[in-house]
Amino acid sequence: MFELLAKIRKEKPKALRKKGLLPAVLYGPKIKKSLSLELDYKAFEKAYQQAGESSLLKLLIKDEPKKEYQVLIHEVQKDPLTGKFLHVDFYQPLTGRRN
Repeated sequence: MFELLAKIRKEKPKALRKKGLLPAVLYGPKIKKSLSLELDYKAFEKAYQQAGESSLLKLLIKDEPKKEYQVLIHEVQKDPLTGKFLHVDFYQPLTGRRN
């Protein structure tokens, strides 16, 4: 299972993209309030190539102690001209385990 490291997002998406980061959100039936996240763009690109939208990923959230989620890449938004990722939605299905 591929691992991906994320942090809680504190900046606006446009500012993150300028820094080479990718804005994201995590939600699902076990998550009471969705989490706004930021990821390393290149790390996500690699994970997306390997896992696609049909395999579970292990999402580790750095700012929260021992927060680990098994997630699916639910939706990606891409720039229509460049094809670069703009935003990603992670979904934690009911089968995903949360520590």
